[in-house]
Amino acid sequence: MPGSLPARRRQSGETTPFAPRRGRPTADQTEAISRTILHAATGLFLERGFEGTAMDAVASRAGVPKSTLYNRFADKKALLRAVITARVSDWSAASAETNWMLTENLEQRLKHYCAVVLCRASSPDVRALSDLAASAWTTPDEKAQRSDITGLNAMLGLIERDIRHFAPEIGVTPRDPAKVAAALMALLAGWLQLNPSSGPIGETEAADVANTMVDLLMHGSGAW
Repeated sequence: MPGSLPARRRQSGETTPFAPRRGRPTADQTEAISRTILHAATGLFLERGFEGTAMDAVASRAGVPKSTLYNRFADKKALLRAVITARVSDWSAASAETNWMLTENLEQRLKHYCAVVLCRASSPDVRALSDLAASAWTTPDEKAQRSDITGLNAMLGLIERDIRHFAPEIGVTPRDPAKVAAALMALLAGWLQLNPSSGPIGETEAADVANTMVDLLMHGSGAW
């Protein structure tokens, strides 16, 4: 029915809240429960931080029994992992919408990826969830796990594959594409640290920085 509440929710992206019912939940109800839990957990983690968020508080805000919460997430780290994984999936899907612009030119592809990373990494929501991940996975042994959860490893893998596949087109046979990808991401991370901002980087600035970083990587001192 046009203009109905469910229709307006779908159009706005708002999730339909879970309404408990008697009996075994259907597949749709199970999915609704999980969405409601993740929505509640996301809000609490952002409001109170990792240490300040209790599983009891998540269950209370989501309106589910604690047993339901623990049946899905063994502990608070597992819950935060699910929150971040869901958000990263959404961001990746949104970023992929611009991939149609990519050509088979390696330099153009790398500049595109770098501009996307800069825009995304400088946004307040990504920074907030990155800080949460850093506060939850703190030890050196957990660093790789944190990089996987936040999507860093996926981006490194994408850049590595492009270097491996497209570099021969420009007459280059890379000895270690993974190290080249890591070096490029390190350039971006270093620039973000040296240029802190309270808000997201605009597309024009992101493209300019991306062009500079990729030029330095591919052309060395000639890009000075």
